[in-house]
Amino acid sequence: MDFHLQIKREDFLKTLKHFGKLCKPNPQEEALLSYDMKKFSIELGGMKISTEAIGAWETDVRISHQIVMGLARIHPQGDPIIISVEDNHLKIGTTKFTCKIQESIQEQIFLPMEPSLGTLLALKYSYNEAQIEENGLTKTVIEAEKRCKELVDKACYELREFEIPSAKLYEFIFEYVGEKFNVR
Repeated sequence: MDFHLQIKREDFLKTLKHFGKLCKPNPQEEALLSYDMKKFSIELGGMKISTEAIGAWETDVRISHQIVMGLARIHPQGDPIIISVEDNHLKIGTTKFTCKIQESIQEQIFLPMEPSLGTLLALKYSYNEAQIEENGLTKTVIEAEKRCKELVDKACYELREFEIPSAKLYEFIFEYVGEKFNVR
């Protein structure tokens, strides 16, 4: 596969600046990098920002959100900035990062900039595991489930005099989330 782009330094730094100022990704979220023959795009935290680029980019690539947020603070070297992928490593300027080459996505999942816990939990009702995985949201959904479990346990402790089993409250929350939050 051919992944090799050139982006004017000034344009790339403007793109990163938007993420640095406005983006608040979930802890386990991945950024999606794509190219549409003229524009290189980064999608993260409900934002999609594009900049002009020249080169070839065969399919989407996923990286940790921490890479994008880090690049927004510590700028890559070079002008133009060269972005390439080799052996599951994304190279931006002179720095390499681990990446995942994205197979074609059957259906892209779009989330708001700061999705609620209910919205994240509802993904399991609206999409199958494969769709969640190919959109890079598996870790995010697992973290949402862990947070829900923590909150349910805390609520059951506070309501212990009512003798509500945590499994019943957890079941109720998931039924409610499935009905209330329509992610699609």
